Amino acid sequence: MSEAFKISSTSIPKAIYEIVQHNIRLWRLYERATLIAGHMAPLVTIAIVTYCLATFTIPYPLTPQKLPLTSSESLALILGIVIAFISHELSHIAILAVHGIKATGFGVVIGSLIGGYVEATFPEEKLKEVKKPFYAAGIGINLIMGALFLTLSLAFKSSELALLSAMNIWFVVINSFLGGPFDANMLYEDYFAENPLLAKILRFIPLAIWILIFIVQLVKTL
Repeated sequence: MSEAFKISSTSIPKAIYEIVQHNIRLWRLYERATLIAGHMAPLVTIAIVTYCLATFTIPYPLTPQKLPLTSSESLALILGIVIAFISHELSHIAILAVHGIKATGFGVVIGSLIGGYVEATFPEEKLKEVKKPFYAAGIGINLIMGALFLTLSLAFKSSELALLSAMNIWFVVINSFLGGPFDANMLYEDYFAENPLLAKILRFIPLAIWILIFIVQLVKTL
């Protein structure tokens, strides 16, 4: 196995902690908003994947209206990826700070897969308190920003803002599968342990529907 390359920072988490602690009430509202949005993220992902399979198309704004991209659209695409990644990881750090926990580092790992990470040390008894808001925070803020940029793109008829929206929504989709090490799966883990039926409904029924839709669409093309 090849060794992963890491890019990390310790000063940014310290700054985020100080910012959060200076206005804790505002950030508690932020926590509630991202917690709600984070719980919605898997449902949004199920809807998007179902639509894509049912129509054999990826809807706008998840794909550009036309190719090739203009120079400003290419810049917006790159900027969208950066914004989606940074807001996702910093949101995790901010939620830890709301609960009085100082993150010791965050960054990106580049190996067989590319992904972000947040490092923190805290007492075991804090885990139950912080687990759900922590895992909801990243996908929650990506969903909120995706919806905000989409609204602005429609209001101003801007393809660049649509690309900013798309990158945030793709971060939601990627991190919202209810299996493996993804944020949404970790968020729903305790719910699934308490209610196995819920796990079956959210994990296997959409998968069965997707397979059925795919087979139907494949038959239609023959």
